[in-house]
Amino acid sequence: MKRLLLFAVLVMETPYVPQMKALVCKFWFVPAIVIALSELIFFISLLSLLFSLALGGGALLCCKWLTQGEEA
Repeated sequence: MKRLLLFAVLVMETPYVPQMKALVCKFWFVPAIVIALSELIFFISLLSLLFSLALGGGALLCCKWLTQGEEA
């Protein structure tokens, strides 16, 4: 997606692809929105992973506590 953003900048700022300039001027914000959404999804998945690790660690500690209680 970063390549699409680079292409949009290339079209808007250089005279190399003049036939695409009108189309890119209409949709210049789409690559930025997609990049922002992908970063948001990554952040949410990272929080989910951390929550899962904490929950699994808590479950292991609870099992350890329960099994040690039987031995004593």
